Amino acid sequence: MSGTWTAAIVPVLLAVGYGSPGSATAGPTGAPKRLEAELVRAQEPEKKLKARSANEAKPAQGPRNPKLKAAYAYDLHSHCGIRYAKFGGRWWSISAIRTDTRSRVEGLGKAGFNYTAGYMTLFSKNMAVFESAAFPPIQFTPASSKDVPPCE
Repeated sequence: MSGTWTAAIVPVLLAVGYGSPGSATAGPTGAPKRLEAELVRAQEPEKKLKARSANEAKPAQGPRNPKLKAAYAYDLHSHCGIRYAKFGGRWWSISAIRTDTRSRVEGLGKAGFNYTAGYMTLFSKNMAVFESAAFPPIQFTPASSKDVPPCE
């Protein structure tokens, strides 16, 4: 099921400008190159994460004050698309699909209807990364709550 989800979502994200195959192309707002370099340096490829399933009734959202470089169980709200995430008490906006690096999540998780299960890691005060078994790492940068549209 994970392969089907990836085959369906990644091309859509690429088509709307969130990355290109084999690169760290930023999304429409552009991600600073230093953030991209920071992610590559910060990842620990030998530290694997176990695939998990989304909890639709009580989605995992991580702590209000996450520690740097710690991966927290996180259910990304994906029902209305994957443009924004709320993590660590604030809003984040997608800045890139990291097709130049692999997700540390191994195995298959059960896909939910409204949420995609994975892990969110705060790499710096200005960058968080969502990793799942479903698709490549998704890089987020801070966003204003005023920019987040309602999901209907």
